[in-house]
This record gives sequence, structure tokens and C-alpha cells, in this order.
Amino acid sequence: MIVALEEYCEGPRSVRPKAGLALSCWQTAKQQIVSYRDNAGKIDTLWLVEKSAPPSDTPAIPVSAPVNNYKAQFSEDEWTTLQCGIYWVFRQLFLIHRGEDADKLTEAQKKAFGTVLQTAPIIKSALARQVLLSLMEERETFTKVWATCFMDPRHPADGLHAVSELVDGKLPTDISLEFKRTLLILGRFIHLEHEKLAGTNLPEKPGALSEPYQCLILVGSSLRILEKELMDDLFHTPMNIYDLPSASPQSVKQTNVPGTVHLSPSVISATAPVKRTEYQQSIQPTITSSNKSPFIAALLSYFLLGGAGQIYLGQWKKGLALMISTFVLSFVFIGILIQVIGIGDAYGVAQKLRKGKSIGEWEFNINWKVSGLVMITYAIAICGIVFLIFLTSNSR
Repeated sequence: MIVALEEYCEGPRSVRPKAGLALSCWQTAKQQIVSYRDNAGKIDTLWLVEKSAPPSDTPAIPVSAPVNNYKAQFSEDEWTTLQCGIYWVFRQLFLIHRGEDADKLTEAQKKAFGTVLQTAPIIKSALARQVLLSLMEERETFTKVWATCFMDPRHPADGLHAVSELVDGKLPTDISLEFKRTLLILGRFIHLEHEKLAGTNLPEKPGALSEPYQCLILVGSSLRILEKELMDDLFHTPMNIYDLPSASPQSVKQTNVPGTVHLSPSVISATAPVKRTEYQQSIQPTITSSNKSPFIAALLSYFLLGGAGQIYLGQWKKGLALMISTFVLSFVFIGILIQVIGIGDAYGVAQKLRKGKSIGEWEFNINWKVSGLVMITYAIAICGIVFLIFLTSNSR
């Protein structure tokens, strides 16, 4: 059964749910869950309905008390890996395989992601609920983990494989499987919500394997979910991941949940300014946008040793490595080739930074046209020198 999630605005602090990704709204509002069930007793639709002027006694979604403190069983880096799980699902779903691809995200994709994340308080899986709630406790935490995930050089499938190995190795099989299936189904709900926001029709038979469902199959495979459960969660009757009975308006009491954070789709950005953690530094430091000239970077690498342009742009380690390689191999053709590549790379990196994009400290962005032009000039110069030597020897 499909799940439709309506965007909503968060209400007064005394009744907000702890997990909130408010969609650029600040007006007074409260939430109400209305569930509809078919004759078989399965969830048909789940709506998060916006109420612009609710009565004061409107109940809020309670945050279920965790049955176990799973965070204590993982190190800080391992917990960050689990937090990255939902981001990797999101990246795989929309084919965001590199950090700079975050610039291509549409508002519909961001809102779909935020809307589904707001269901965290009623997720059945205690591990998934704790991971997502810890992710959205504070704005800094949310943007920090987002940036960490987008800085990670691994393919999303490799990241999800690491998540699977982590929970399989530390938790009982039933708990780890419930967590992984929850991530998969949340990915499916993000897709369905995106389809609704984008104004496209949902396919009656997703078994036709549209691109999003192919991506979701890869998500399930990366998480090592068995074929039967994977097919059920994507194409048949998915596992019920929500604790609806305890969250129905008739059965809950008003809950005071302090510390709610307001986030809007605009903060979902791989380039959001965050305090770099040791976990991020261990992955790959990045250089943010710069207005430094590509021509100066290329000229420095041309007239000095290869790598001087990279140092000028802030890629110290890569620049020093290129300079040493160029100097050591300067008496053979390989040294000239390294310098030519370094000139094209310096120009390309500077161009990328001027466009407002980030780049890794060791990442290359070679402009082959510039390198080719430099190679032609070197070839002409070498031919000229050889010709002069030939003329000089003949004149004697």
C-alpha cells in the first residue's frame, strides 16, 4: 500500500514532535495523524494533515520511549555511519553519486526527503527511531552528517553495505533486519512523496522497474535484504514500519518535547558550513569555492614546477607531490608529462572553485584542452631546439 505524506508546519514548542524538518513554515500549527485501513486491516494511507488553526487540546505525536539505548553499543564514528544510512538511500534513489551533484537537487526532492524524515517519532524500529531522532536533534547535527555523507568518496551502495555489516555484526538478526528494511521502505516513501510533489502519476505496477525502483533494488541488495523481503517491501505489501496505534489521536496524550529544531529545504546542502569532525577529516578534506584566477594557477605551474598552481589554490599536499615528482623526473619525458597534467589540473580546479563548488584536497579536475595546448607549445619548443642544434652542428 502506498503511503502519502502531506507537508505540514510545526506548532508551538510544547506540542512539537522532536524530529522536525519544517518546510520553510513558522506559523502556528499542530499535527494530527489520520489513518485509513482497508478491509484486510493493512495501512492504506497515512496522512500528516496540516491544521492552520487547531484547538488547544490537539494531541501531538508522542516520541516512543526507546526500549534500549542502542547508541551506547556503537562508537561515535559507527553511529555517524548509521546516521548516514538514510542519506545514502536518498543519494542512491536520486543518483547523487558525487558531492557536487547536491547542487542539482530539486525542491521536490528536498521536500520529499524532509517530509518522510518527520515520521521518525512513530517508527517502530527502536534503532531506526533513535538514529533518525539523534540526527535531527539539532540543526548543526543535521547539516554536519549531511556534509559528512556527501564528502564520503564511497558510492552510496558501498556506504549502505558498510551500514549492513555494522548492524549485522553488533546486533541480533531480527533487530538488524528490521532496521535495514525500515531504511528501504523509507526510501520507497521518499520516492512516492517526490512523485506526488513533482506532479507525476504513480505507476500502478512498479514491477515495470522504472529507474527509481531499480535504484531501490540496489539499496536493498546493498543492505543484504533477502529477495523475498525486498520484493514484498517494494512491490507487494511492505512491512508496517509505523507504530500507528500508539500515535492515533484517540489514544495519545499531549506530550512536551523540548529541543525541537526547525530546518527548511534550503539547509539541505552539501556545502552547508559545519564544524569538521575527526570522522570527516579522516575521509577527505575539501576546499570550498574560491575566486582565484585559473590563468594565474596555470602560469605558476608552467613557469615554476608542476604543482605550484595547486598550492596557490590550497591543495598543498597534492601540489607538493606534483612538484617533487616533476623535479625528480625532470630529466626524463615523464617529468614533462607530469608538469603538463599539473598545468591543466590547476586550471580546471580553479575553474571549478570559481563556480562555487567544493573539491577534495587530492581530487583532480584536469582541463585536457589546456594540457593539450601546453603539450603543443612544449613540442614546438623541443623541435625548435633540435632544429637549432642541427643547424649549429652543420655550420661547423
